[in-house]
Amino acid sequence: MATTIAVSGKGGTGKTSLTCLVLRHLINSGVGPILAIDADPNNTLNENLRINAEITIGDIREKQMEQKGLGPAGVPKGRMLEYEVEECLVEHDDFDLLVMGRQEGPGCYCYINNILREYIMKLSGSYKFVLLDNEAGMEHLSRRTTNNIDVLLLVSEPNPVSLKSALNIATLADKLKLKIGSKHLIVNKVNGKLAPVIEEKAAQTGIPLLGTVPYDQLLVEQVINEQSLLTLPDGSAAVKAVKQIFDKLELINADE
Repeated sequence: MATTIAVSGKGGTGKTSLTCLVLRHLINSGVGPILAIDADPNNTLNENLRINAEITIGDIREKQMEQKGLGPAGVPKGRMLEYEVEECLVEHDDFDLLVMGRQEGPGCYCYINNILREYIMKLSGSYKFVLLDNEAGMEHLSRRTTNNIDVLLLVSEPNPVSLKSALNIATLADKLKLKIGSKHLIVNKVNGKLAPVIEEKAAQTGIPLLGTVPYDQLLVEQVINEQSLLTLPDGSAAVKAVKQIFDKLELINADE
């Protein structure tokens, strides 16, 4: 059974960068196979990984709507969708990547979404870890991937507005009745120590503060130079912080 880690947060908090750092840590820990899912319609995960995803789940969904589910004679609609999902799975040396793509257009996608969600859940069973980079809300995750999450990492910047957004996402997850093992807060882009007022605001969210990730110029330069965040050196301050955070979760030892 795969351990599923979902990363969510307000736009601009650095959740996708954090997802890349978590993926880097998992790869270097040798705990594969790993499935990374870009569940953000902006498709920023594959860009930060410098991996080209030619076909997305959104493309498949639109194609099915245009064809009204028609396919080769004798091939069930559900199986045809599974074939196409397999085609859009990007296989990397250390992990596989699935890009969800754009939001739905006009019309009812319920049947197609249900088939996709069920198949992605089945696909996830072939991996030890499934890592999801979500959009700011949780509806996207609920509709189009899976609601069985072992760990939800809520990413915030060190300011009250961003912390409130993290709380709103956690509250929304509860309202959607998503199955989540545990929720944790991570404060990103921290210069030095957290200010006392921010520590107080973080405590008021009621979400356990798992750790902080410092502002890292090496990471910024990597993005500017269009280099994969997976190639960040071990000396990166953000890389070190994510390792410490993951040590607290003890997911790797538990999985082994």
